[in-house]
Amino acid sequence: MLIEDAIPSSSDRNTMVMHAIRRAMQFVVGHTNVAQPATVAKYVVAAMADVRRVFKQYVFCHIHNEFGLHAGPDHPTPPVEHQAQRVVQLLNNFRYLCDPHNQESKFFSSSFFQTYIIDMLFLTPMELWKYVQNDNLDTVLALGGVAVTATLHNFRKGYLKEYEASAALWRGSYLGISQLIITMQGELARKDWLMSFQPTLMAEGRAGLSLSTTNTSQ
Repeated sequence: MLIEDAIPSSSDRNTMVMHAIRRAMQFVVGHTNVAQPATVAKYVVAAMADVRRVFKQYVFCHIHNEFGLHAGPDHPTPPVEHQAQRVVQLLNNFRYLCDPHNQESKFFSSSFFQTYIIDMLFLTPMELWKYVQNDNLDTVLALGGVAVTATLHNFRKGYLKEYEASAALWRGSYLGISQLIITMQGELARKDWLMSFQPTLMAEGRAGLSLSTTNTSQ
């Protein structure tokens, strides 16, 4: 009995991993007060770290081009100073969630952010799309935004410095973006946009997944 508890079967282990990923997604919301076995908790911590790392790695690969952190050769401001100033601008009032080329745009509406969310859901081994219920992407949009926040914070001195992105930091930023989403849902026009925007992203992701599966099987 002790051995069976310590070394779960292959089926049980897969179930725990799937549950852990779901719990990792929920962890950033702060809903961590539900008691759970120590073995599952171990998988939750590991999966949570993996989810954060993958989201942040994606953002890091695109942050300079998408958010204009690099100053041009003729820019009057020194590069380090420019990056520090740019990060402050972007972090002010969630401006990094808007299209960097159109600050009047809606939050989350830039082509970069949409592609980013679809890629994270459908093109990673974690297959996070399986855990999305009723095409509701509020949690994923907030998690994606937090990864942008964490990456920008690495440049807040004007040069790259890896700061520890603790779970508490991620949860704090997550709650701020979640409140922004709640505010959007309280305004009819933005609520209608969110309600149509999220299923559209899921449909695009599923279409790409279906196409990829078809091409692989040929």
